[in-house]
Amino acid sequence: MEADGNSLKLTVKELLSNLALRMESISSQYYEEADTADDRLVFLIEDLMTLTEGINALQGKDALPVELSELQDKLNMLYGAMESGDSLLLADILKHEIKPLLEYWESRIEIH
Repeated sequence: MEADGNSLKLTVKELLSNLALRMESISSQYYEEADTADDRLVFLIEDLMTLTEGINALQGKDALPVELSELQDKLNMLYGAMESGDSLLLADILKHEIKPLLEYWESRIEIH
């Protein structure tokens, strides 16, 4: 059973790393006003939901140093920027709020 937990932890860590890299790229596209940024953001948000599912699955088995409420607060800020059409604020939230949080979580999840 622990092997399954470690496998899921590894998957979550890899997803965190992947999401952080993609946030950097997507935020750069928003700063440059690229047309493809919105499409990529949709896929990113879908993958963030997958991440939360993985974290929820681990929370029942393992004490993770992760507070999903922190991510929810930052996603609410992101949705606000999306609703107002403020692409620069959106890029800033991705790059300076959500990305550092995911990188911190990745550094804190230990695999035994």
